[in-house]
Amino acid sequence: MKVRQKNQEKEKKINEKKENKDEKIDKRRRIINEITDTEKTYVNTLSLVLKVFYQPLKESLDTKIKPILPHLDVKNIFGNLRKIHKLHTLFSSSIETRNKTWDSSSSCIGDLFLNLIKEEPFLKSYRAYVNKFDTNINMIDDHVKSKKSTPFGNFIRLKEEDPACRGLSLGAFLITPIQRLPRYLLLITDLIKHTSPSHPDFENLSKTREHLQKITSEINELKRHVDEIDKIKRLTAQFRSADRHLIIPENRLDIRLISEGQMNVLRGDGSFKLRTLYLFNDSVVCAARNKRNKDKFHLKWRAE
Repeated sequence: MKVRQKNQEKEKKINEKKENKDEKIDKRRRIINEITDTEKTYVNTLSLVLKVFYQPLKESLDTKIKPILPHLDVKNIFGNLRKIHKLHTLFSSSIETRNKTWDSSSSCIGDLFLNLIKEEPFLKSYRAYVNKFDTNINMIDDHVKSKKSTPFGNFIRLKEEDPACRGLSLGAFLITPIQRLPRYLLLITDLIKHTSPSHPDFENLSKTREHLQKITSEINELKRHVDEIDKIKRLTAQFRSADRHLIIPENRLDIRLISEGQMNVLRGDGSFKLRTLYLFNDSVVCAARNKRNKDKFHLKWRAE
């Protein structure tokens, strides 16, 4: 009786292990399908942006008529996007091919990711894209929201009405590459959870996660730095030209705005005046609103 009970318990454990293994294999398959499907969607999104927005702008540059947007602006917005699109078109094709003959117990995908993310064109393209992202978005918004009609603003509004855009703005499409990298990290991390350490894919998946963590961390830090510079540029644009270089000396890229606020300052005659204070990491700036234009300021003093 005891021998029979022991055999039943042993059989139960074997079945549980098999079920856990089968469950891992099943989840690996689902994650691989998600990677394949979302990569295809990503490439289709980039293709749409290039077809609906970039191609007509490029064609307008080749005509004798004044272009919708200067060549340099077109290059800044779409140049690196085209390179990213090319890289991921090849990557998507390789994943789809691998998926067609997929066997979760032996097939691998980590090598494909490593081949993509370790290449210099990948890092260079994403760094450059993130570096120009805020400037490009602000430039697009300035045209679209401008009270005065501009050819580029009219072009964007018209193209965003295209049914292929599904009601999304150009800005919503352009942020997709920045969102894709953290998504890779989540998918690879999930895949590792359901991959046995003895699986042939485990080592490359672990290396992929390590590289993606470094890349996303670098991209996030770069994005934060770019956002900071853009914030300061927009702030100084509110001041008179003569004041701007006094607030932020030229060629200073290490200055950060920590805080800003308003306070009443006591004057010599006993009256109070409202002033705006800006606290930077290296100085404090006091400013007063322009009496004629309330959106503009002039510098009162700066202290280090």
